[in-house]
Amino acid sequence: MAKVGVATGDSVELKVEAGRIVIERVTNPPRKGWAEDAKRLAAAEDDTLEWPEFGNEEAVALKW
Repeated sequence: MAKVGVATGDSVELKVEAGRIVIERVTNPPRKGWAEDAKRLAAAEDDTLEWPEFGNEEAVALKW
């Protein structure tokens, strides 16, 4: 893996192409930056549900 540029801790994507298994290093993770954006929204108190009526009804019974 190191020979193709994949280091310990890197994310990889596995896929099958033309009967071969292809392993590629993920260079732009799809959720990159989500944690930072969530913190920014929470700090700005802009993290409320847009459609609260679509929340999980079962969430009321959860004990945290």
